[in-house]
Amino acid sequence: MLKRLICTLMTFVLALLWGGNLVFEAYATDVRTELISRKTITDKICLISEQIRLLISDQIPLKEKLSEQTTMKISEPPKFIPSINNNEDWMLTLVNYNNPLPDTYKPVLKSLSNGLQFDARAIDQLILMLSDARAQGLSPVVCSAYRSVEYQQKLFNNQVKKQMAKGLDRQQAELEAQKVVAYPGTSEHNLGLAADIVSLSYQHLDQAQANTAEVKWLTRHCSEYGFILRYPEGKRNITGVIYEPWHFRYVGIDAAKEIMESGQCLEEYLEFKESALAKTSSTTAAKVIR
Repeated sequence: MLKRLICTLMTFVLALLWGGNLVFEAYATDVRTELISRKTITDKICLISEQIRLLISDQIPLKEKLSEQTTMKISEPPKFIPSINNNEDWMLTLVNYNNPLPDTYKPVLKSLSNGLQFDARAIDQLILMLSDARAQGLSPVVCSAYRSVEYQQKLFNNQVKKQMAKGLDRQQAELEAQKVVAYPGTSEHNLGLAADIVSLSYQHLDQAQANTAEVKWLTRHCSEYGFILRYPEGKRNITGVIYEPWHFRYVGIDAAKEIMESGQCLEEYLEFKESALAKTSSTTAAKVIR
C-alpha cells in the first residue's frame, strides 16, 4: 500500500513538472508572437489535468476500480422461495406439513357449476380442462375443491376419531390421521388451487381411481391446462402424502409441463429451480469480480 502511494505521488510530481514546462513554453511562445488569451491557458491546463488523471488512474488496480463503479456486494445468492405475497409466484406456492398457510390467507374464489369453489385466477383453466374431457365422452366430477381451514379441522378430527376407534391413543391417532387428511392449514385445498376429480361411475378416493378413463385422460393432459398430479406414486417420502391419483393442483402451464414431463413432484421441482437460480447467480457474480 505504501509503495503504491509513493509511486503515485512521484508520478504526480513528474506530471506537474512536465505540465508546467508545457504551460511556460506555450506562454513564452505566445508572448513573442501575440498576447496569449485566458481561454488558451484554460484549455491547456484542462488538457494537462486530464493527462495527470490518466497517469494516476493507471496506478489503481482493476479490482479497486470495479469496487468504485458498483455498489453490488458479492454474498450468498438469492433463493427461490415461492410466496403467496408475490404476484409472480402465487401459482407455485408450496403448502405442506412444513409450509403451512398463514392464518390471514384468504383466496379470492369463484364457484363451479356444482357450487364448489376454486381460486378465481385459475378457475377458467379448470373449467376448460373438464369441458375438454367431457368433449371426449368422459364424465369427470370435481368432488372437492377449496376448503376452509375450519372445515379441514372437522375432517381431520373425524379421521383422528376413526384411528382412536382402532385402539390408538390420541398422539398416535393424529400421526396416522395426517397420512390420510392434511393437518388444518397445511392442505392444498385450503390454498384454493387443488381439486379432487373422480369418475362419475366410480366416486371413491382410492388408488383404483387411477384405472378410470377420466383420471387416465386427466393425467395425460392436465399439464396442458396448468395442472399437475400433485401426489404421484412413489413420492410419499418427499410429499408426506400417499399416492392420490384424483388430486390435481394448478401451478401454471409452463411449470406443469416441466413437472409432468420430468416425473418430479412439486417439492422436487421447486428445489431444482432454487438450485438452478443459485447456480446462475454464482456464475454472474464470478463474472463481475473477474
